[in-house]
Amino acid sequence: REESMAMYKKILLGFDFSRGSHTAAKAAIELAREGEGELAVCTVLTRGIDPGLRQDLLKEGVRPAEVEIAAHVRIADDALAALKEHDTSGIEKVTYHVYDGSVDRALLQAAQDIDAELIVVGAVGKHTGDSPAKVGTDTFRLVRRSTIPVLVIKRDSIFPPNSILAALDGSGASGHALTDVLEIGDELGAEVTALHVREGDSDGIGAFALLEAFGSTRAGVKKRIKEGVPHRVITSMGR
Repeated sequence: REESMAMYKKILLGFDFSRGSHTAAKAAIELAREGEGELAVCTVLTRGIDPGLRQDLLKEGVRPAEVEIAAHVRIADDALAALKEHDTSGIEKVTYHVYDGSVDRALLQAAQDIDAELIVVGAVGKHTGDSPAKVGTDTFRLVRRSTIPVLVIKRDSIFPPNSILAALDGSGASGHALTDVLEIGDELGAEVTALHVREGDSDGIGAFALLEAFGSTRAGVKKRIKEGVPHRVITSMGR
């Protein structure tokens, strides 16, 4: 295949060792591999260093002033070990990072520090309920605050996908999202469906014009117009 200039070359994965973050890891690894780019794995310590880990490090002879650095190294090593179950071959470089603070702000800072082009996270983390329909508070805040694309992976999602649904409302934001969806669809060999949910007198023409306005010459993109409440229609079609 021809090399893509639009695929993400630097991807940040938020990893908290949960089942959901392992699913997100599969997606991040696949995208980094397809884009022949770099993957940065970031674990956030929201509650500081675990007291048990602190005591273990002190017993091992780590000086009190160096406990924080040693703890970060230990956690990065643990993340490396946890991700060994995933095949990272074909990725240019994989790095591991540990930050302190709230999940959303720490990941945004990490993304800025490494100049990431995409953040990949699980829908829920280890401190959130295990409902497959839920999006955790940290993930919600991250999406709201991020100025770069955020890919949220639901627990037990299959990746790479066979099909991708792109919801269009005629806005520039949905047009830019469409650009990424089409690119990812091409790279992963996934079928793309463009959906406009009609409200009132909307005819969908403006929304589908984005397919041309944002440079899509991709053959085989399906177009669908549905009526109803947008989030309900989108959710029903995405099942």
